[in-house]
Amino acid sequence: LSNKEIMFVFFIVCFSAVPGAYASTIFIQLCGPLQSYRLCVAMWMVTIIVGAIVLGENTDWYHTCTFAAIWGFGYGFKDPIDMAIYTTIIPRGREAEMMSINALSAGVLVWAPNLTFTTLNELDIPMSYCLSSLSGYFLISFLISLKLDDYERAVAHAAQFGTERTSADSSESEEEEEEESVYSEVDDDTSMSARVDKDGYELITNTIDT
Repeated sequence: LSNKEIMFVFFIVCFSAVPGAYASTIFIQLCGPLQSYRLCVAMWMVTIIVGAIVLGENTDWYHTCTFAAIWGFGYGFKDPIDMAIYTTIIPRGREAEMMSINALSAGVLVWAPNLTFTTLNELDIPMSYCLSSLSGYFLISFLISLKLDDYERAVAHAAQFGTERTSADSSESEEEEEEESVYSEVDDDTSMSARVDKDGYELITNTIDT
């Protein structure tokens, strides 16, 4: 492909992501976030394998544009679902911590598919195999998603964690306030006793002088 054709392919990918993002909202309402995620990952696995078979070493323009549109749709479809699932199962009160972990994990793992594809390509492996290797990462994602047996239960647990933490913090603050009030009363009694002792000492001293 020429530079202009490559640029046009990237434009197709970006443009196709817009209807993909809109479609993700519809599927989330119909199937739920978790089932939509599994459907999206399965679509990626199938289209990558089919694209590797159809394209292979062939650089046919029409086939390239077709799969660019499909994969662009997949990008737009997957990202909103990822964030929807992750943000709804984060325990309340730990949003900043968990989002930092998400950003770190994405930054650490984003190079893995590119490294796999580049390594196979540098070893003169056929392009169809290089492209098919990327479906393995989506297979891993699909298998991990099966560990989430009950998405609604996970959401409820996250909300309950936030409620328990809020009640625990409020009880701790009440205990601290009670301790501070006790300490202040003790300090007041101590200062009163010291003042009485001082007055008594001065009274005794004045009486002796007289």
